[in-house]
Amino acid sequence: MVETEIQLTSRELDLLRIFVANKGKVVKRLDIIHEISRAGTVYKERSINRIICRLRKKIEADPHHPKRLVSVRGLGYRLKD
Repeated sequence: MVETEIQLTSRELDLLRIFVANKGKVVKRLDIIHEISRAGTVYKERSINRIICRLRKKIEADPHHPKRLVSVRGLGYRLKD
C-alpha cells in the first residue's frame, strides 16, 4: 500500500472522522448533519452530498465508482473495512 498525504478541508476531515469512528456501519445523513453543524451553520443534505463528493475525489481511485466510501441507498453512507 502506498501512503500519500492529502489535504482535507475542516468539513472533509470532520466527515472522515465520523466515518472512521463508525467504520463498517451506515451513518445516516441526518446524523452527519447533526455532527458537523456548528453554531450559526446548518448543513442541508445537498451540502453533505457535495462534501462527500469532494472527499471521494481525494480518497478513491475512481470517485465515480467508490469502493471505500459507499452510498447506502435511502439511508446514508458507509466506510468499508
